[in-house]
Amino acid sequence: FHMRTEAGRRIFLNLFLSDIVLLPEFKNALRIFPEIEMSVESNGPKKRKLNGKTDYTVGFGKDIDIFDNTPPRELHLVAIEAKNSSLDEDDLWQCVAETAALYKSRKDAEKAKCAVWGVLSNATDWKFIHIDEGGKLWRSEKYLLNLRSYNQDQVLFIYRLLHYVVKCCYESCTPNPTPASSSGELNE
Repeated sequence: FHMRTEAGRRIFLNLFLSDIVLLPEFKNALRIFPEIEMSVESNGPKKRKLNGKTDYTVGFGKDIDIFDNTPPRELHLVAIEAKNSSLDEDDLWQCVAETAALYKSRKDAEKAKCAVWGVLSNATDWKFIHIDEGGKLWRSEKYLLNLRSYNQDQVLFIYRLLHYVVKCCYESCTPNPTPASSSGELNE
């Protein structure tokens, strides 16, 4: 795939995400929602509205019609922002805003677990964002994937990070006989 456009770079996100959500451990409960419009309002003295369109979200959708235009917002657990060029500070804050919208949506829906993740990538550079149960923002360092030459260790590392993010969200929102934490180290 040619990497000049965002569509070409999204191929890697598509491949990784589609493989991860189809793993048996997720019991066919997760879906990938491309280009979902997100909108939340603040509850403070100054009303502020945060809205925009995520490139992808991952969330629960086992019984949702794949052609439905309005899947419930509170089901979303991971915000993913794809870029075409080098990642800059504005891109990071866009992904943070999308992740914060997911967090706020889950809070407003009074979900038992509200921690969410964000992923920012241009297919070569990868950053991960986490908003924990207390609303504290965490971000990873930048991880690199060389697309000019296949390096299995790099590919598996990025795949494992994405799998970890999806698994943390799935476990934090699914009844589980053993408690799972969603605020572990990214390098585990």
